[in-house]
Amino acid sequence: MDIETLIGYLITPLTGAIGWIFGRRQRRNTAIQSLQETIQLLSNTIQDDNQKIVSLMNEIQEVRRENAELKAGQKELLGQIEALKSENRELNELIRANGIKKVKPAMRKDWKGDAE
Repeated sequence: MDIETLIGYLITPLTGAIGWIFGRRQRRNTAIQSLQETIQLLSNTIQDDNQKIVSLMNEIQEVRRENAELKAGQKELLGQIEALKSENRELNELIRANGIKKVKPAMRKDWKGDAE
């Protein structure tokens, strides 16, 4: 066997081994790059979601503030309604006490007269 044939037999497995090592390293680098891209995508998604959460929390606070204002306004209106009912009862008592006949208002179709 001459030296050239021996070198030919040695070079073939040697180049295969070197190709396998570099191919393995390339696959590992590709896998790492893929993981880095996935991590970056997830990080961006988390940032977007955090911004949406902050926006929704601000909106919830605004709705709660408006709700508190509406409840306070409703409480005030209920107080006014009770005051008007009381005043109406007093006026009806005065009307009855003085013998004044009630006149049906022209605008109200649901008026029931003296019935209470």
